[in-house]
Amino acid sequence: LNYCIRKINKDDKIFLTKILDLYDDGVKDNWLLDNGVMNQVTYKNIITLCIRLGNFEQAEEKLLQYKEFVNKNDRESIFQFNHARILKERGLTRDALILLYSNRYKDSLIEIHARIEMIKIYHELKEDALLINQIQSTEKFINKLDKLGYHKKYYNNFCKYATQLNKLGHTSKKSLTGKELLKKLKNETEVIEKSWLLKEVNKELSKP
Repeated sequence: LNYCIRKINKDDKIFLTKILDLYDDGVKDNWLLDNGVMNQVTYKNIITLCIRLGNFEQAEEKLLQYKEFVNKNDRESIFQFNHARILKERGLTRDALILLYSNRYKDSLIEIHARIEMIKIYHELKEDALLINQIQSTEKFINKLDKLGYHKKYYNNFCKYATQLNKLGHTSKKSLTGKELLKKLKNETEVIEKSWLLKEVNKELSKP
């Protein structure tokens, strides 16, 4: 699993299906469960894999299939968070935003990812003021956490690139600035949501 995750983080997409099969086997054979309970990050990762494969029906199937394995104290909020992510990818961004806002997360990692989903939504909706505010508040939230380890850099880099992406949409030198940002992103190895960032930069560059 760790080997496949490292490959996926380097955007090696062939490992998406392989790791999803590993997760399914791990649940079936009980070696991914702790006394029958699934870690909420594992639950999120399974849904993420389905989304990245573009299979939203499978994502919804896994969302329901594995819901009962999640600790009952966190179950509903984690379920709604992952449901919001699927809704967003289906284009139902307003519905996704309502779910993300209505949740209160006990796990700081899940909260970070919920905030990142909101950043993505605000960017796609062109809500600049809300986007900037969300990026700034997310950076503060990330930097006050001590237990993130090396992951902190990945999250902070996402916020940094999201800020640059927003500025790109307002610059008069879009072609030059966008190409520079695209080059930096392609060479970046320590950022989450790299494929989304690349996609959005390319969208800006394709605009007249």
